[in-house]
Amino acid sequence: MVNFGGANRIELESQILCAALRQSWADTDAIGMVKACQELSNVFPDLLPAPSAQLSNPSNCYDVLGIDCDVNTPRILAAYFRAIKKFLRENPKPRTVRDEYYELLNAGFILRKPRSRLSHDLIVVRGALLDGQVIPQDGTLRIIEAPAVVQPATAQEIKELEATATPHPKFDIAAALEQGVYEEPVQESVEEESLKETYEQQEDDLLSAEFGQEMVAPRAVEKPSAEQPEQEALPILIDLLQQAQFIGPAEIQALMNQTRLYPDIQLADLILHSGYASRLELKSFQLAEFLITSGKITMDQFQIILDEKRTWTNLYYPRED
Repeated sequence: MVNFGGANRIELESQILCAALRQSWADTDAIGMVKACQELSNVFPDLLPAPSAQLSNPSNCYDVLGIDCDVNTPRILAAYFRAIKKFLRENPKPRTVRDEYYELLNAGFILRKPRSRLSHDLIVVRGALLDGQVIPQDGTLRIIEAPAVVQPATAQEIKELEATATPHPKFDIAAALEQGVYEEPVQESVEEESLKETYEQQEDDLLSAEFGQEMVAPRAVEKPSAEQPEQEALPILIDLLQQAQFIGPAEIQALMNQTRLYPDIQLADLILHSGYASRLELKSFQLAEFLITSGKITMDQFQIILDEKRTWTNLYYPRED
């Protein structure tokens, strides 16, 4: 009997979402691309970095290998080896065309691994949605206007755009105001201005006291009426992984999202499925979790153990700079 519980379930659902994303991409279905990206970025926010100038025209590895975006892994491998053989036949001395050779190697490496392939797909699809003005320029995955089709730029088109790109001229605010194409910043609200004045007054009072003048008691700052939501406490196992520098903020957000979406799946299964730690490493963290919850050690003592381990590692296995 097939077991669809635990990590098998999230693996199955992620495969379905990946297939939906690539099918929408192949059909140039903008709405389907946005919806699939929304679902996948919610489960795997660590695989979709924030948009930047460097990612405005991401390289399409499928285009590099000359295959469609919805092909399976065996066809990716076949296309990769075929492209490498063809390249080496045409270029007996690959050192003379090193960049093109590295581009092929990079495409094969990225598309062969499921997580790196998914990250590549999300980045390239988001770039196409940005170019098509389907989503806002800040990269938020919400539909502004959906055209009939959206197709990512090919590698040749990206090179042509980079070759013809001109530096952006310096923005002249005075000229823009004169032409009526620039709006002045919105004034701060009365509450924000009052709070700002209070902070400035506090600073003046402290400076006066520092220079020998009469000490003035700092004025109390009234808190905004709207209460800020408390930050969600991290599970001990996630906190341990963070303290050990196995994961960062993006991976933490991914795990927290997954625990909310799949409350019946154990956190250890989610960590293993994401590849943040090996099975042996995870057992060490689970042991530390048990010792902390049972009161045998504290989080500070765990941090001391980590520091001692790093010191010992650096002492006996120094880095080669």
